[in-house]
Amino acid sequence: MLKKTAAEGVHAKGINIGAIIDMSSRIGKEQRVAMEIAMEDFYGTGNQTLNLHIKDSQRDPVCAALAGIYFAGLS
Repeated sequence: MLKKTAAEGVHAKGINIGAIIDMSSRIGKEQRVAMEIAMEDFYGTGNQTLNLHIKDSQRDPVCAALAGIYFAGLS
């Protein structure tokens, strides 16, 4: 599969992509898998590096807002 995401401790140069999803729901888990598959497909077509940052909203609007603030600080 993929290398660890930047949110899990690996920081590399490249394009940062952030997603805030509810990892406790089925659709959230499906979204994460779909994003990881899309990144694998992307790596097969070019030489650009993408850093996938995924934050769990925990079904809480405050957690989602804090994750958005975290992503704003990544740029």
